[in-house]
Amino acid sequence: QIEPYLAAYWFVLLIVMGSFFVFQGYQSRRGFLAGIDECVVVIKAMSLSILLIVTFNFVTQIIPSSRGVFVNFWLVAIVVLSCFRMAIIRIERFSFTRGIGLKKTLIIGADSVGQDIAERMYLIPSLGYCCMGFLDDAPPEEIHFHLTDRFQLLGNIEQVQLVCLEYGIESIFISKRDLSR
Repeated sequence: QIEPYLAAYWFVLLIVMGSFFVFQGYQSRRGFLAGIDECVVVIKAMSLSILLIVTFNFVTQIIPSSRGVFVNFWLVAIVVLSCFRMAIIRIERFSFTRGIGLKKTLIIGADSVGQDIAERMYLIPSLGYCCMGFLDDAPPEEIHFHLTDRFQLLGNIEQVQLVCLEYGIESIFISKRDLSR
C-alpha cells in the first residue's frame, strides 16, 4: 500500500529539505572535486533525513515502520540525487567553458600572485570566474605569458568602488599584501 507513504510525503519532503540546508546542500560547489563534494553532501543529508524520519516514527506512527522501505528510500535517493547533481555540475561546467554564467571578477594587486589567480581563471573556466582586470597603484614589471594579450590595469586601488560599478564586478580577489585599509 502506497497511500500511507503518500500521506506523509510533505513531512518527508520537509525533513529532506531541512537536512540539505543543514549540510549546505543548496550552495554551489566549484573546482576539481565538486562532484565528490556533492555526493558527500547527498549522503550526509539523506542519512540525517532517514535518522530523523525513523526517530519521528518511533514517537508518532506517521509512516508504516518498514525497514526495507527506509533502506530502499535511502539508497535510491542517494543514487538519484547524486546523479542529478552531477548532471547539473556538468551542465554548469559546459556553460562556463562557453563563457555563460561566469562571475565577473576583479583582482586587487597586479603582482605575481594576482597574475597567477588570473591565469587560473583563464585556463580553468570551469571554476566559474572571468577576470575583468586588475587594480594596482602601478603596472607590474612583468606580465605572465598567458596574460600578455588579456592583461588590463583598470585603475588604482582607490577606484575600487567606481570600477566595481562600471564593470558589474561580482567577486573580488585580493593579492596585494600592503593594503592600508
